[in-house]
Amino acid sequence: MSRNVVLLVLDTLRADALEPYGAPLGASPAVAQLAARGAALQDMFATASWTLPSHASLFTGALPRALGLGQAPGGAPQGARPVLEAQRDRMLPEVLRRGGWDTRAVSANVWVSEAAGFATGFDVFEEVETGRRQGEVEREDLRGRLSW
Repeated sequence: MSRNVVLLVLDTLRADALEPYGAPLGASPAVAQLAARGAALQDMFATASWTLPSHASLFTGALPRALGLGQAPGGAPQGARPVLEAQRDRMLPEVLRRGGWDTRAVSANVWVSEAAGFATGFDVFEEVETGRRQGEVEREDLRGRLSW
């Protein structure tokens, strides 16, 4: 039986807003179902206080300072791209791909984008244009992108 790995990252969301971490029953039924079928990890901490360096650590296993990503190089997502591309061999999607996994990402965050270098190692990297507040995605749009 093949297994799937789903890494669900909800940037700037408090854990206690989700059922597996203390929210009232019915607050996040999809996340609760996913956690029941897999694992909901406890005591996880971000390595930085903002998106870019925190995600760079998540994907590389290196601390932001070691990567030189305490700040956004050039003040824009594109400044991180050369840094992340140089880390290709240790990027989580690349490691999984070398292990025979198909890798795919869906992101609605400008800081976690192809321009920023986060597509490195993924077979498919889809960016969701929200047209509204960053990160807001229509349910049906997301459902279609996750149907692989």
